[in-house]
Amino acid sequence: MQRKWILIPVILVLALSISITTASPTWQARYAALESLAPYFPADAVAYAAVRTDGAYVEVIDSLVNRFLSNVRELNMIDFSEIGMDSVQDVLDAAADQFVGRNFDTGVRPWLGDAAAMGLVPYQDNFQVIIALSITDQVKATSAITPWLTRNNWVSTNGTGYTLFTQDNEFDATTIAVFPEALLISSRRLPTIETKGKFVPDLTANFYYNSALALLPEDNYDLIGWVDTPLVLANAVGADNFRQTEDKLLLAALIRLFGPTAFGGTITGDNVIALDMAQAFGNKVGLESLGITLPETDTPLDPAFLSNIPSDSVFVAHGTDLDGKIGFMTQIVDSIAQNFAPFITPALYGYGGSSALTALFSMNSSLPDIALANIMGLSYERDLRPWLTSDYAIFGGFNPGFEPGTTLHSPIGFGAAFKSSDPAAAANFVRILGRELPITLGALGSKGSFRVMPETLASGTTALSITLIEYDYTGQLLDTGRPIFEYLIGANESLVVFGTRDAVQSVLSGDVGGFQPIQTNALPNTGAAVYANFMPILDILQQINPTDIGEATYRDLRRLASLVDGLTLTAAGSANDDLFARLTVTLR
Repeated sequence: MQRKWILIPVILVLALSISITTASPTWQARYAALESLAPYFPADAVAYAAVRTDGAYVEVIDSLVNRFLSNVRELNMIDFSEIGMDSVQDVLDAAADQFVGRNFDTGVRPWLGDAAAMGLVPYQDNFQVIIALSITDQVKATSAITPWLTRNNWVSTNGTGYTLFTQDNEFDATTIAVFPEALLISSRRLPTIETKGKFVPDLTANFYYNSALALLPEDNYDLIGWVDTPLVLANAVGADNFRQTEDKLLLAALIRLFGPTAFGGTITGDNVIALDMAQAFGNKVGLESLGITLPETDTPLDPAFLSNIPSDSVFVAHGTDLDGKIGFMTQIVDSIAQNFAPFITPALYGYGGSSALTALFSMNSSLPDIALANIMGLSYERDLRPWLTSDYAIFGGFNPGFEPGTTLHSPIGFGAAFKSSDPAAAANFVRILGRELPITLGALGSKGSFRVMPETLASGTTALSITLIEYDYTGQLLDTGRPIFEYLIGANESLVVFGTRDAVQSVLSGDVGGFQPIQTNALPNTGAAVYANFMPILDILQQINPTDIGEATYRDLRRLASLVDGLTLTAAGSANDDLFARLTVTLR
């Protein structure tokens, strides 16, 4: 029973995922073309993915890949002379030549339809794989694949409305069947020969398949996917013969928190790839039994807040209402302490836990206030909450003030900026921290390795300077007393900012230019966003000697910035606690 303590980290991770979300995008229509092959999969399938195969989409893919490979050639990353293929069309032609003896346009396109799909079906302790291709001409499809299959010892059987191919091998159950509207490849024998490959009931009768795809925020995708996540995870756990029964039951309790997952992907123009994900929430009975209530819908992000972030930032994470997330985490920790204390205490002692840590998990109180008040001398309600209820952003990039061989300036600048609703409380926080932080560091045995000093910035803002003093590999301070890194904490009438000196000074001065994401097609009512903007990397690399950051690092950064302009990841949520995410990749 002591294994119950393993629930703690998993529940905490799940809580973080839940707490980033906001209001739901609008439900959209279904995807007729990409779902046309769903009848060839049974209702108990646990995964389905479909992609367009029409000529227009092949041209889009070819254009995208060619654009990408042209940049790869310029960087000399791959020797294409050794491959012999440098386009999607080349790959398709090579595959078609291998299997049907002609190129793709003459040997496959005349009978290939507009979609291809793959699915997983539970089979004993594993999965049956089914691949389905829509076809427009059964005779041409059968004629195209028969010669290659015959040469490789496949046996054909003709029936009413179908041709069946099986291996002349009792140990290989792989089956290929050509029906009037579909070509199927199955890792097991197909039980649907008499129904022309279609299952009764089929996948479209699966409630979780339908409900998950209905969550996707757009009505036009080039590919879609669906996974019955809890069933796939449960089968994986059940197949582990080395895990004990009580462990499997505990994992089943966690798996129930997840619902089915849907995916949708599109290509815009010839350089933007977007992937949407919709994750339905699962069974909440377990959380409710622990007294855990999911948070209310958050306020969506304010894009205008990014005007406070340096324009040359390479990485930005934008969120809102950190106070609400901390409150939700506190609720979970309190519930764990209350319901699992008998199991936590021996687990902590058994793994070398301190008596103080055990006592902490045995409390049933507001942990953030307790920890801050007794460890840092701060009040969460008075000193932190006023600047944790609105937008915030964590950012990083190359430091424009960096000069190799100098101190106090790192090649990487980073910071965290929080919108403050109470300037007086923010200034008081900086003042109190300037007094209490040296006490805490001293008690922890810092031995003077940190120097904490108040100062007034050029912008007139009061700040706190935290300097790390040079020490050797044993942790002993060197006689030079030379500072090697310096960080600032400052607050003005609207912001509280932490980070490296140059980053904090630029934000508090207002001279930042404002960060502009590469792509702005965020989800509706976005509650969290992560941006990676690689364009500034090339400008910075022109000013840096490769030996200053390492030849390999320099080369990898240059390649990355030369291939991809940026990434955007946005997340949202619904009143039903479903999660949504959109990843956008912009190629150079």
